[in-house]
Amino acid sequence: MKICDIDLNLLIIFKQLIIDKSVTRAAEQLNISQPAMSHALKRLRKTFDDELFVRAHQLMEPTPLAMQLADPICEALNALQHAVQINRTFDAQNSEREFVIAMTDIGISLFMPRLMKMLTDIAPRIRIRVVQIGETLIEAMISRSVDLTIGFVPQLQSGFYQRQLFKHDYVCIHRQSHPVSEESITPDIFSKLRHISVVAAHTGHNEINSYFSQAGISREIYLEVPQFSSLFSIVESTDFVAIVPRRLAECYQKNYDIDFFIPPLTLPLIPVNIFWHSRYHKEVGNIWMRNLLVQLFTDYISIAKPSRF
Repeated sequence: MKICDIDLNLLIIFKQLIIDKSVTRAAEQLNISQPAMSHALKRLRKTFDDELFVRAHQLMEPTPLAMQLADPICEALNALQHAVQINRTFDAQNSEREFVIAMTDIGISLFMPRLMKMLTDIAPRIRIRVVQIGETLIEAMISRSVDLTIGFVPQLQSGFYQRQLFKHDYVCIHRQSHPVSEESITPDIFSKLRHISVVAAHTGHNEINSYFSQAGISREIYLEVPQFSSLFSIVESTDFVAIVPRRLAECYQKNYDIDFFIPPLTLPLIPVNIFWHSRYHKEVGNIWMRNLLVQLFTDYISIAKPSRF
């Protein structure tokens, strides 16, 4: 006999008969009719060429062959049940999983304090490892070296799902006592300011420079830095200014003597999204973390959808 010759449903019925030793009770437990249970028992007997269960003292007692089959069949069904359920539940409270999330330093400032506080309360054993968004991001997400990416990352298109958390705009930060704070900002005044530029590699933030160029607004760039968080101490103590996402400016404004104004150019809103690869769209841990991030940070509901997949 080969395993492919056996109906799995018959093994479930066999297990219930071993437990209940009654056709009637077994039928009730499996929510099937007694005639259907009797028919299944007849098929079991034919499959194994043995009576399997015989009536004795108002019970259906297992035969020696049934006793021999009982342990391996029950263990196999229990293992199969566990395998089916393991892909449908995620025990966050007891999980020791490490989630790897790619983001810029903007994301670390905006997301990590609140996320880590929440994890401490509801999933204290879960660990987070943040990595920079790099040139191998796509390959890393396919191989699950990176579970999720958060931010403004236009290159994650084919094969990736995304869900928008929020949008925000750009502002120009400056020290509070900067002379510009007393002026009405025109394109000409803006062009003459001493600018710091952030070269955030592999993100969409670098597109901002092209918007100014297309509008004919020049900027004198005196310093280029790779991260947004490095700007604020420089801006606070000099006359330099810098273009940053508004939410980041509001976040750092609590700790630095800075202010900001809206640039004299209509810049596009920045979509801040969660990205994940389609291979892990139904992976329960990935789903759980995505839902937690949406719960914590979304401004409004948007529907997850694959991008050009």
